[in-house]
Amino acid sequence: MSGNLNQGTSSTHHGQPLDVTAQLLIDDYIERFGDGRGLLIPILYRLQDYLGFIAPEVEEYVAKRLGLKSIEVRGVVSFYSYFTDAPRGKHHLEMCLGTACYVCGGRRLLETIQEEAGIDVGETSADGLFSLQVVRCIGACGLASAVAMNGQVFGRLSPIAARSLIRRLRSGDEMAGQSKPGGGHA
Repeated sequence: MSGNLNQGTSSTHHGQPLDVTAQLLIDDYIERFGDGRGLLIPILYRLQDYLGFIAPEVEEYVAKRLGLKSIEVRGVVSFYSYFTDAPRGKHHLEMCLGTACYVCGGRRLLETIQEEAGIDVGETSADGLFSLQVVRCIGACGLASAVAMNGQVFGRLSPIAARSLIRRLRSGDEMAGQSKPGGGHA
C-alpha cells in the first residue's frame, strides 16, 4: 500500500503536509496499544510500509504523539537501515558487501549496478525505478555475490547478469525480477 502525501493532508507545526491516513494510522495504533517509547519502532515500521519513507513532518507527529523529542525519532530513523527519509525506487536494491559477497566480487558487482542504474549508493534514479543501498549481510553467504531486490535475493549474480537484470527492468519487463521455476533467478 502506498500513500500520497498530496492527498488529504493536515499540517504539522512547521506547516508541512502530513498524510491524513498516516496520521490516523499513528493515532489508531496509539489508541489500541497505549503510548510510550516502546511503540516507536512498531509505528515507524507501519509508516515505512505505508508511505515508503519517513518524512520529517511524520517524525515530528510521531514524536509529539509519543511524548518524545523529534531528535529521538530522527535518531531511530537514521540508525536502522530499514527506515529511510527519502522515497525509494520501485526496485530497491540492497547490495551485500559482507565478507563472502565482497570476496566473491561484490565491489565489482556494486560498480556495475551503479553504472547501469545511473545512481550512487543512497540515491534513487531520476525515473524512480531504482534505489541502491549497501548492507553488510543479507544472510545469503552461500549465494555470494548476492543482491536483494525488494526483499528477494538474487544469488551468484555476475556483473553481466546484473546489467541484464537492470536493463530488462528498465525496459518494463516486470518478469525480470521474478523467480524462475526451480528457484533460479533472472
